[in-house]
Amino acid sequence: MNGTTTQNRLSIGQKMLMIAVWLGVLGVLALLVAFAPNGEDSPVIALLMIVLIIVAFVATFRITTRANGKSYVRITSTEGVRGEFSVGRVWPAIGGYLVGMLTMVCIMGLLEEAPGSRLMWGWALTAIIPLSIYGLLLLRVRGRVTAFRVEDDGSLSTRRANAEWKPFRITDYGRVVGRVMTGRGVSSPSQVDFLDPVAGQRTVRIPLMLIRSREYKTATPGIFINDFFRDQCQQAGYRVQPKGKGWVGMGKK
Repeated sequence: MNGTTTQNRLSIGQKMLMIAVWLGVLGVLALLVAFAPNGEDSPVIALLMIVLIIVAFVATFRITTRANGKSYVRITSTEGVRGEFSVGRVWPAIGGYLVGMLTMVCIMGLLEEAPGSRLMWGWALTAIIPLSIYGLLLLRVRGRVTAFRVEDDGSLSTRRANAEWKPFRITDYGRVVGRVMTGRGVSSPSQVDFLDPVAGQRTVRIPLMLIRSREYKTATPGIFINDFFRDQCQQAGYRVQPKGKGWVGMGKK
């Protein structure tokens, strides 16, 4: 299929070999640090440690560039954007981790306090409040698009959480915005927003950080999804122009 490439994963043997190389190098480094004599031999020991690390990196590079495991397909251009894609969101995962860590700290505090004490109730409230806020935020995510599908003819459909697939027409939206996140001199597409919907439709926001092809079972770079929707806007007759680092498509009025 155009717009895709087939590559091989590392085989189990190659993974085990890479682990063995690094374990061996780390083991030798640990022995050198523990038993190396101080004095004139120190520069020689330091040079030996550097050589061992370089050998480990070279071996890793040679193994990874000669993968001979199972093959998989990756999307490499907008032409390959076909099939079903899942839409993941970063902040629920990060928020869940932070709330989980805070809850564990609160539980440890509860166990250390005397039953019925004020500090015990304080720990309990400290755990309940962030959990409640996080739960309310998750309820909002339930109404968001969790997957979209692109047919061979280019037609689109979307699915929200716990809902059925519904046809998706770009022309139902008056404005489409492709947003770009910039940090440390690097720019990457972060989200595509379909705004100003016609009556009966809802605003659609598709984050591009965690897009995964369900057909190929591989992650899809957000740049290809971003460019695909931009091309779809142009084909639909939208006036597409740059906006900051991203772009905006204006529908016909």
